[in-house]
Order: sequence, then C-alpha cells, then structure tokens
Amino acid sequence: MTPRKTQTRQQNQPSQPQAHPRHQVQASDYDSETPYNAEQEPLPTRTNTDLNLSVLRRYVPSITDIPSLASLAEVYKFSPSGQNWSNTEVAGPIFVCELTHGKGYCVVILNKKGLENLIIEMTDMLDVEIATEFLIVTFRSHSVEETVLGFFIRDEPVGTREKNSTLIKHCWEKVVAENGGAQGNTEILDD
Repeated sequence: MTPRKTQTRQQNQPSQPQAHPRHQVQASDYDSETPYNAEQEPLPTRTNTDLNLSVLRRYVPSITDIPSLASLAEVYKFSPSGQNWSNTEVAGPIFVCELTHGKGYCVVILNKKGLENLIIEMTDMLDVEIATEFLIVTFRSHSVEETVLGFFIRDEPVGTREKNSTLIKHCWEKVVAENGGAQGNTEILDD
C-alpha cells in the first residue's frame, strides 16, 4: 500500500495566520455582493426602472426610457402557406423602449423560453394592427422576407394589453410619420 504523502506536505507547510472570517473579502462583479457597512454608507437605492434599463441596455445600448412594459407576452408566427398561427419559443416580459434622440422606439421581449431575445425597432415595422386579444406586427427581417408576428400580451393588471398595444401602435405611427414611411431591418439577438 502506498503511504499518504498529503499528511507530510501539510506538516511541512509553514503555518499561516488565519484571517477572521468577517475580514475575508472575495472580489465580485456583482453590486449585491460588495461588502457593505450600514453605519458608514447608506444602502444604494435602485428602482425597478433602473434595474430594467441596465438589463435592456446590455442588448440595446441606445435605450433611454421605458414608457411601458407588461409582465408576459407570448409570440406567435403566421404562416402564409398554411394560413395558420404557430407558437414560437419566445415568451417573456415585453418592453416598449424609447431610443436616443432621432432613433425612435423599439419593442424588446426578454425570452424566458430560450436564448434568443426578440428586438424589433419601430422603423422595421411595416404594419401594426390591434386585434381583439393580439397585437399583430408585420416587419421585414434580415432575409428581406416579410414576417407576421402576433403578440398575446397578458392582461394583468386589467388594461395592460390595451395600454401596451395602443402605445406600440402610436409609437410606430409617430416613427413612420417622422421617417416618411421608411423601414429598416429587425434584429433577433442571442444572449
């Protein structure tokens, strides 16, 4: 049987003084893990809007404001060949975002079902229609193919669906009027 050498190594190592557990600090990238002393500095306050903006700016750095949001939107895609709607793997909170001056607005869905978030700039939209329970958006994708998506926005609290759908249509109409009807391309980004 082979003798254990680990015991010998441990005995030959010079003993190091142990730091008190309260004074051991590990480096971290997260603000929430930063050592904090309540007596010396007040706890930083960040609103939900501040948190949402910091997350959304990771994907679209030009976002300046969030005029509206809803806790859940499910995305359906229309198939022109089959004349039917199919569920996509995109669902999550939907944000109507204002971009830096002159760039307009965008719609962002942070996807909870997969790795791809859906980001559509209003300049990419060809048409926006409010149906009974859906917001139907037609846009031109990178492949220059027209795509029709239906957003089912959860109506909690009551009025959320109507508020967000109306705001998206209003922002789109404003962007179209400012740009003289010119549309661009839509991005579907990976995390």
